[in-house]
Parts: sequence; C-alpha cells; structure tokens
Amino acid sequence: MECDTCGRDKIKKGFNCTICARSALYPFRIEHVATLLDKETHGQRIEALVNGPGASSDQTFTLEGAIFDPKESAKTVALEQLRADMAEVDSRINSIADNAKELHVQMATARKAIQDKKAVASQRKSDASSATHGLDARSKQELETLDKAAKRGEYKSNRLHTETVLARATLCRETANLSGLKQRRRKKDGRVVVDYIIGGIPIYDLRELNTADPKRLNASLTNITNLVGRVAHYLALRLPAEMTLAHRDYPLPTICSLSSSYLPRDGALPGTNSSSNYSPSGSRTLEQQTLSRPRPLYLVDLKQRLSKLGKEDASPYSTYSTFIDGMTLLAWDVGWLCKSQGCGTFDSWQDFCPLGRNLWQLLVRDKDALPQPPSTTGPSDERVTPRATPSLGAALMLGQYSHGTAHSFLGAAEGSELMRVWKMPGPKYLSDKVKATLSAQLQEAAWEILEEKDVHGHEVEEEPTKTRQVEDLRSVSSVATANTARTEGEDVSGPGLGRVQGWTKLKSRSGE
Repeated sequence: MECDTCGRDKIKKGFNCTICARSALYPFRIEHVATLLDKETHGQRIEALVNGPGASSDQTFTLEGAIFDPKESAKTVALEQLRADMAEVDSRINSIADNAKELHVQMATARKAIQDKKAVASQRKSDASSATHGLDARSKQELETLDKAAKRGEYKSNRLHTETVLARATLCRETANLSGLKQRRRKKDGRVVVDYIIGGIPIYDLRELNTADPKRLNASLTNITNLVGRVAHYLALRLPAEMTLAHRDYPLPTICSLSSSYLPRDGALPGTNSSSNYSPSGSRTLEQQTLSRPRPLYLVDLKQRLSKLGKEDASPYSTYSTFIDGMTLLAWDVGWLCKSQGCGTFDSWQDFCPLGRNLWQLLVRDKDALPQPPSTTGPSDERVTPRATPSLGAALMLGQYSHGTAHSFLGAAEGSELMRVWKMPGPKYLSDKVKATLSAQLQEAAWEILEEKDVHGHEVEEEPTKTRQVEDLRSVSSVATANTARTEGEDVSGPGLGRVQGWTKLKSRSGE
C-alpha cells in the first residue's frame, strides 16, 4: 500500500513523511493502552482482595478463570499475616529464652565469685583481727627492741671510735717522742726561757729566721715535716697545704699553696729541670711557673743566711720569698692541726710563728689526758646509755675529728662548724706579716762590727775563729732577742753566736 502523500510503499521502503510514521505507531500505542488498563484492573482487584473491608461484600472477581471472593481473600490474607506475626513472636521468644539462659549462667558464675570473695574477705578479716590482737603491746615491745639495738650499735660505734682516738693519740705522741720533740727551760737574765727541740736541733720561730743557721734550719724543717706528715697520716687528716716529704728522688721537703694543693701538676720540684719547660705548656710566664711549683722548705746555700738572701733579692718570686711562703704554709698547717684537734688559741698572726710551741701543745702537752679506754663489758639490754659525741663547746681530744671515719667526720656539720669559727686571714696575710717583721729587723739592725784594728790602727793577733765579722747578722741577733723578749719572753739567739770583740757603730743610710 502506497502513501497518498509521498507515493511510496511505506512498508517496504520505510517512512518518508510524518503521516506514515504516525500511522505506523498507532497499533503499538493501542496495545500499550490496553496493557495499562489491564494492569490497573488487576491492581484494583488485588487491592480489593487484600483490603476486603473496603471492597463490596457482594462483588466477586474473576482472574484467569478463577472466581475470587473478596471476603474469603481478606480472611486468608489476615490469617497469613497472623501466622507471620506469630512466627516472628516465636523467634523473639526463642531469642529471649536463649538470652535468659545465658544470663542465668552468668548470674550463677557471679554468685559463685561473690561467695569466693566473701570467703576471702572473711579470712582476711579474721587474719587482720588476729594480727591486730594486742598490736599496741607488741608494737611497743618491738620499738623497745629496736631502740635497744640502735643504742647498742651506737654504743659499739662510740666505743670503737674511742679506741680509734686512743690509738691515734698514742701513735702521735709516740711519734713525737721518737722524733725527739722536747721542751727545754733555761734561765737567762733572771728569767725563764723556753726552747723547743726536735731531734737535737732547735725549732726556729718564724720571727727568728734572720738569725737561723742554714744547716740547722734545713735539718729542723726536715724533722718537722716528717713529724707533721706522720701525725696527719695517723690522724687521717688532709692538711690544707699539701706537703711533699723528703724521698729518694728528691731528698728535700716542699709544700704547695692552698690553691694548688692536691691537684695534678707537671711534677717539677724547686731546683730541678723538667722536660715540660721545653714544651708549649712550659713557655709560660715566670709568675705562672713559680706559682705552679711547690714552695721549698730548705735553703740551697748553706753558707748564706736568710737575712743576706733577703738583702740581695726580695722580689716576690725569689728564693727568699718562696722560702718564707713555704715556712708560713707549714706554720698554717700546724696551726690548722692544732685548731682541728681543739688545742691552742690563734687570735693573731703571731700565734702561728712559734712552730715548736704549737707542736708541743698538740702532741706532748697534757700527756696524761689521753682518752679513757672503753669498758670491755657492753651495756645491758635493760638500759643502754651510749656515749655522746662531744659538742663544740666541750674540750676535744687528740684524734677526735678526722677525714678518715664517718664518726666525727671533720667535713660534716659539726666539723665544719668547728673550723668555720676560725676566722683567721689566709697564709698570704701571714707571709706578708712575717716578711715585714724580718725586713724591719734588718732595717733596725743596720750595724757594723769593727775589730780593734779599725779603732787603734794596728793589727791584733786573733785566733782563726775570731776573724773580722762584718755581717749584719750579729746585730740582728741582739735585736731579735730584744724584740722576742718583749713579746714572747723567749731566747731567740742563733746558734754559734758568741761574744764578739770590737766596737759597733751605726751604719749610715747613704752607705747602704
């Protein structure tokens, strides 16, 4: 069939106009409308079956040849819904029952745990009641036992310390006795003069060094340093100024300043050549090298007295100055020993000068006042009374404080307080005072001793031992004796100073 408009066969040749296309779509549109109508009809019928009450009670439906009654259909649907609800309820009931069984098991376990805990708590309560029964009485008894044990330990510690102090004091006094530390009294000009000797050699006062014989002075200082070193070792004390005793490699004593004591050094001693002098560290200034070296406690030239050394060179780093510094450091160590052991008074710098007197007061004076040995029987258990450590106000015993024991440790609070009240200037102040005193003696004793030849104009035959005396030391001896007699009341005449024949005259200042 051909289209009237386009004149073509629309079936074989396709569409050439809108009319042909619209005509081709009409059958499909009709089928679609019919399908929708059938769907709507079936939907209404199903809805009427499900919602029976809303449908007509007398109307029946036919679906694919089957006749349906809306009332019966509604009952069937309601029955199925009820069955579904019952099945859901049964499922929930079964789940709740399972949970209930699990909870019952947990409750039984919890009850058992609670019963076990109650039993444990009851047992603990019973144990606590048994333990606290009579607790006050038993606690008091335990405290008394501990108190007795503490007091017994303190008693044993004090007894051991007393034995240690007794041994220290005995060793120190025996060392002084073996060293020949003695006191000699003699009369001079109607008064009693006290001299101190060690090993048969006099111990010189720091204010008498101008008149001291160099040989005797060296020997005296060697004996003093050996004695002081042994005493410090027996007392377990570290001296403020470190001393080096005479030994094989260096048979002369030395002493270090307070700032350089107990510090690592190059090992160079006075009078020795150390290889470190050629190293970069040895190319320092003279002052730094001198300060790092120990001070000598000896005189190299045994034919030249100290007063002459002071006249020749009194610079701060000369032999004279370093020797005086060493002597003052030694006196400071001896004074520190006396102060730490509770003997001697040091209110001024002059109290440090008499080394012999200070050593005598430390080691020999009150020889019978040794600490009493403790009793061999310990305290009873009923009553324990330990011996208390002496306070700062009480008299100290030789060897009471030291650096070697925890009991009566000198670095503790009591020992620090004991040394803190010693408010004396340092060794530098003492050295300046001694140098000033010796220099004043030299200036005051500017005398020359003339022989009879210089007075009468002719020679007088004399023995070889009475040759011309032109040194100022003879006059220094008389001046030092007079000054010391006014201050200390002791004879400070140097050894070998005999009667000198001749005249004296005042040396003019311009002649110096």
